[in-house]
Amino acid sequence: MAAAFPNQYLHPTSIHPCFSMSSSSRYKGLSSSSLLHPVKPCRLESIRTATDPNNHDTYEENVSINWNWVSSSFRFMEEQLIGRFVDQKSSPARNTTVDMNRLVDFLYEDIPHVFDDQGIDHTMYDENLRFRDPITKYDSIYGYLAYIFMLKNLFKPEIQLHYAKQTGPYEISTRWTAVMKLMTVPWKPRLVVTGTSIMHINPENHKFCSHVDIWDSIEQNEYFSIEGLMDVIEQLGISMNPDSESPHYQILKRTSDYEVRQYSPFVIIETEGGNELSSSTGYVQAFETYAQSEISTRSHFLPLDKDFSRSYNSEELTLKRIEEGFAVVSNFSGNPTEEIVIKQMKKLRCALLRDGLEPKETFLLARYKDSSGKYKMRNEVLIWLEEFRLD
Repeated sequence: MAAAFPNQYLHPTSIHPCFSMSSSSRYKGLSSSSLLHPVKPCRLESIRTATDPNNHDTYEENVSINWNWVSSSFRFMEEQLIGRFVDQKSSPARNTTVDMNRLVDFLYEDIPHVFDDQGIDHTMYDENLRFRDPITKYDSIYGYLAYIFMLKNLFKPEIQLHYAKQTGPYEISTRWTAVMKLMTVPWKPRLVVTGTSIMHINPENHKFCSHVDIWDSIEQNEYFSIEGLMDVIEQLGISMNPDSESPHYQILKRTSDYEVRQYSPFVIIETEGGNELSSSTGYVQAFETYAQSEISTRSHFLPLDKDFSRSYNSEELTLKRIEEGFAVVSNFSGNPTEEIVIKQMKKLRCALLRDGLEPKETFLLARYKDSSGKYKMRNEVLIWLEEFRLD
């Protein structure tokens, strides 16, 4: 007896559940017609014995299977699936290899121009640049450029880049000092900010996509920082900053308690016994050298083009050269009585020891006088360091 072979056994999609077009999303977009050849009719060839499920009679069934067609169908499916997978894998990938050394070199060239007429090269910054500092935030290159423009016109800013180096796969860190003078008020206060910038690079377009500033002078650097705002306001207080010539130095770091400066060599006129130099000299900055909490000498800074020999005939003067070195400086306003000076010195020395710095024994008091008499006298306590290294 012959019987019809069930149709489902002849349909290739019923061979294995992995080939079900509806049960798996991995073949989304692939129809069965694109994977398999049309089912061809088969003729009976081989004989099998089976039981009719309706009458339990035994019947013989000849099934003809075209194995070449089955093999070609599987091969066609395999080519379609593997081909689609290979096409996805081999689609053009964006170049994520970033030349970090080139970007470090770029920052050495670009940052010094932040506040000058040349300006930064904005083409190297992502359009969606994310900028944050303790009191400012922007999320586009346009806001970033507007912020630079505002600082440039409101203040008289200068920036010094100490170093730039790679600190992550797509990260560069810089250390800098920014000194700004508010020129719109008579006393022209000086605003000093030192810190680090963490800059991230977008690996797809090789542009800077994030710029986060961290200030040395505060603990809370997340936006918006009340501590950061108060740090700025306190620096804008009414106290005259001298415009006259003074020893040349670079500010390396400013904390909430002091500045670390690197002084170039300079010359002072020194008198023994604590005798004041004549007020007619025109020297604005005076130094008092303290040893063991007592004034040992008084001196004035000597500008290089000053002919001091004509000013003094009766006083014994000594020229003293101060070599290049690092000094830690704290400032205060008002009349610098000896009691106040010693108190400021002890406070500064404690801060240095707390921060792991090595101060020398002697210290200086630098006094600036305002010739107009309108503003508070500005005073600085200087303690020389054995050595200093930027982190």
